[in-house]
Amino acid sequence: MSEQGFTFEQWVVTPADSIVSGPYGETRLEPRVMDVLVHLATHSGEVVSRHELIDAVWGGAVVGDEVLSRCIYQVRRALGENSRDPHFIQTVPKRGYRLNARVADLEDVRGTVHAESWQHGSPFRGLQAFDTEHAPVFFGRTRATYEAITALRQQAATGKSFLLLIGASGIGKSSLARAGILQNLLQSRDAQRWYHDVFLPGSTREGPIKALVDSLSRALELGPGSESELTRTITDKSDIGGAGVGEKLKSLLGSEERIILVADQLEEVFSGSHINEEQRHDFFDALERLASSGYCWIVSTLRSDFYPHCVHYPALMRLKKGGGHYDVRPLGPADIQQSIRLPAIAAGLEFERDPVTGRRLDDTIYEACANHPKILPMLEFTLQALYESRARSRVLTFDAYEKLGGVEGSLARRAEGVYGQLSSAQQDSLPHAMARLVRMHDDGATAGSCALDELPTQAARELVQAFVDARLFSIELGGEGSPRVTLAHETLLTGWPRIHHWIEDNRNLIRNRQRVAVACKRWSDESQSDDLLLPRGKLLDEAKALLAAPAIDLNTDEQAYIVKSTRRANRRQWVERVGIIALVVLTIASAGLAWQAVEQKNAALEQRAVAERETRAATETADFLLDIFNSADPSESTGGQLTAKRMLDQASGRLESGLLEQDGLRTRLRAIIARAYKGIGLFSDAEALLRQASEEAEVLQALTEREQLEIRYQLADTLSQQGDLDAAEALHAEILARRQELFGDGDLDTVNSQSMRAHELWRDGDIAKAETLFQHVLDKRQEQLGDRHELITDILTTLGSLYYSQGMLDEAEKFHRAAAEQAEETYGKRNIRTAIVLSNLAHVESDPAESEALFNRSLAIRREVLGPDHMLVARAEQILANFYAEQGEPERAEPLYRQAIRKAEMAEEQSPALAWMQNSFARFLQDEARYQEAIAMFRQSHSNFANQVGDAHRWTLVVRGNLATAYYHAGDTGTAIQEFEAALLAARSTEIPSKLAIADMQRLFSEALLGARDVVRAETTIRSAIGFYEGDAELYRASLAAAYATYAEALFQSGMAEDALLAINRSLELGVSGGAENKSYGEFLTGVILARIGDCAGALSMFDDGLRSVPQELRTAMRWKRLQPSIEAAKRDCAN
Repeated sequence: MSEQGFTFEQWVVTPADSIVSGPYGETRLEPRVMDVLVHLATHSGEVVSRHELIDAVWGGAVVGDEVLSRCIYQVRRALGENSRDPHFIQTVPKRGYRLNARVADLEDVRGTVHAESWQHGSPFRGLQAFDTEHAPVFFGRTRATYEAITALRQQAATGKSFLLLIGASGIGKSSLARAGILQNLLQSRDAQRWYHDVFLPGSTREGPIKALVDSLSRALELGPGSESELTRTITDKSDIGGAGVGEKLKSLLGSEERIILVADQLEEVFSGSHINEEQRHDFFDALERLASSGYCWIVSTLRSDFYPHCVHYPALMRLKKGGGHYDVRPLGPADIQQSIRLPAIAAGLEFERDPVTGRRLDDTIYEACANHPKILPMLEFTLQALYESRARSRVLTFDAYEKLGGVEGSLARRAEGVYGQLSSAQQDSLPHAMARLVRMHDDGATAGSCALDELPTQAARELVQAFVDARLFSIELGGEGSPRVTLAHETLLTGWPRIHHWIEDNRNLIRNRQRVAVACKRWSDESQSDDLLLPRGKLLDEAKALLAAPAIDLNTDEQAYIVKSTRRANRRQWVERVGIIALVVLTIASAGLAWQAVEQKNAALEQRAVAERETRAATETADFLLDIFNSADPSESTGGQLTAKRMLDQASGRLESGLLEQDGLRTRLRAIIARAYKGIGLFSDAEALLRQASEEAEVLQALTEREQLEIRYQLADTLSQQGDLDAAEALHAEILARRQELFGDGDLDTVNSQSMRAHELWRDGDIAKAETLFQHVLDKRQEQLGDRHELITDILTTLGSLYYSQGMLDEAEKFHRAAAEQAEETYGKRNIRTAIVLSNLAHVESDPAESEALFNRSLAIRREVLGPDHMLVARAEQILANFYAEQGEPERAEPLYRQAIRKAEMAEEQSPALAWMQNSFARFLQDEARYQEAIAMFRQSHSNFANQVGDAHRWTLVVRGNLATAYYHAGDTGTAIQEFEAALLAARSTEIPSKLAIADMQRLFSEALLGARDVVRAETTIRSAIGFYEGDAELYRASLAAAYATYAEALFQSGMAEDALLAINRSLELGVSGGAENKSYGEFLTGVILARIGDCAGALSMFDDGLRSVPQELRTAMRWKRLQPSIEAAKRDCAN
């Protein structure tokens, strides 16, 4: 072993310092223990006997076996090994020990490293890539270089001498290609002589073909005038297999001579605005001809966020097929140490050692980078800055490192330099970009990420690109298949003063935007349910303020969320039956009298005074309620429809009339009316009354402390409903503590506070604690109220909803069933809350017959309370029709659909509900293969949506996509494609696009494209849909299964059978959620693919499985018609 040490896998051993460094940090070994490791490494792969080890390490001294065993144990512990199942230091029974690893000297990782062997200035490259001439100081990529060259050689053996290096921005792709792969091949025996060149395909305004021809000319050292002929040769479209290019190169080269080109930064071909689509196709076709010629090897680099662009270009996909691409991974711990220390050794540089601690500067630098693999460019920048600051000394010093501010300081200095070179518009866009890249937490700010297409302006995208080019930001491919922007290092947030001050100045705005983003995502994931819109109050007010904040930009989805929330908050709650208003009034009456009755428990009061006060209170309350009832009398109304809000407004106004003289009664009724406001979603009105009631109670001192705490409890709940979570939680914490102090943990008011706390935990994502506390609330309420009480029904429903939100359907069914069993008793038979509980249970009921009964019971209650022709009744009938359709009972579904639509059409006020009913009915008709009727109904639905919400609304676009699908199933592929194209264009160009709607349309569109044999577009389209679905694979599991099946068919039609097999396996892995029909289709497609690659036994087995999954007579979808000829051909081929 060399004096400098050695390395194996991710470990670096420096015997002179007795240090072992690796993924678990550094360990200092005792000298004898280090000697044991060095001797094993010297004979790596060989068995070394115990006697030999003792002689080599202890020089023949008498040493017991237990001493050697202890040394072996310490070595294993330093390497993080389990002695019972070691990976590196293996015990060979009755023989000795063996180091099972490939060991390389640090001096021999890239040839011999001699001190001062590098005489060409700095051995560090700053932010520049290492080139071939820098190979003597290029370290840390030994394994990657070997693996990539091996892959390229394997490609050459198959006739496609091409390798695509794929990795994140700043990970070191260019350096690997130039100083690693290229330089090693130039020294190899793969060719007698290598002609080589490195070029950037997007570097010339004339296009990538010109850049390629110029590169070939430089490599071959051709004279002027040769470019035209070379261009004609490599762009000859008739030269399918590259034979013509091969003949041309053969005439220019010797028989054993070859060319190797590095096409660096291939992403510029995709992003360059000066390059058109035809030029891109011509370029990749030319690369394929060169790589297939037998005389030209090509290495190319590509940022991973541009990888999805590859699928648009068949030639590039053929080049990378099989092993034609290599993923460049971040440096490991040992690699980072090599990249710091070995270039310094080669240049004769030294790292200063701290005289107090004995610690070397290179150790400090390594620790700053070990957990931040994306910081590689900044590491090189820091090392270069240290080199430049060394004056005439060869020592890199702590003083210089500290002046730089460490690696983090160098980042900040570089960031300010990049910022200073931007235009004023680009500089102004920095806050808008950072608002998407910063996450606020209680303990400060952290780095986040955002999709590249979320950036609001061109200037912001240009700013990001400038920082990506400077290696300060990074762009990677996200799980959903779209590029995402991240910071190269989180210390930019604190180490760059410009951003640090901006964060401090806008902390609340950033936090508010973050809350809106989380709420918006949940809303989008739940099909944009109105129940998840922001309630009226502080959170909505803060959200609306974000729209006008100059430092914060919202994406279109978030803007739509705030707009819709505002509209709902402003919408009046119309009530169509006076009976419902009477229920509100009766609630006020019963609640007010019940609250008044609390004071009757004070037996110590004088009976006469109590009786007089109660008589006066009852009289005033009766007069108050009579006045409200009179306002609901149609004979007293002005002809307009009465609303619950109008009645409550009138009641609230009468509180100030002076009629209520009883001490505390006005305060109590004010609080009760506030609760009624809450019940119909008017939280700001409720908050105003509750604040008045709380102030009155404090001033008048006419209420007990229990009553005052209840008012404050209702106020805290109202604040929470409005999104003012901090104020709500702070107020509620005070109430909970006071209730526990006054009444104890078992008191019902205390239990109610604990229920609110559980809701806070649920909202914060602490499901386990929320569940435990909800269960505690249930237990305490049952102890005091028994099993039959509306508060018990409430908590049972809450637990059912909690479990349903977590996908725990069995648990959800148990609690919803328990709630349903007592709802009629606790809520009443003729109560909409009872109908809701029954609907909840119907959705989780596993027995279809029982689900049907529950849906019908819920519908019956609605009809009884609201009348047979109410819009909500029609909607419930349509939901029941959906259930019958899903159960395969079209004869029962269709009359209900028609009945519901007829009622909706007769309604005085039209709403989107009619359009949704028509859409559901049209889908039913399509499933029944009544395509022309379905098309007509979809057109009606589309027209109604367009009239109600506009042509560009998401709902309108969804229905248009359904219409296109109906045309496709009807066999009119041309019209289907036209409709899909129009719908997708409208969806993308609308102010507020829906990614889910677009993905669903893309999935269906790709089916139509396959039917039209437009395989390339089909493949591209379905990949985009898959990218979205993969972002939440569980939520979109069924859609994802179907999408992968379509993708597999597209790959198969493109001749990529192996890739198609992987895709269809993914579809089948998603399980039965894709449906039995999708499973059967997947099995048959798998059989066709297996037959294509020669596995007839497997193919026939899959055909049998597919037939068992879905019989022939049920396979009616268009894709079966496409697949059927391939099935028959596969069976014939296998029979022969």
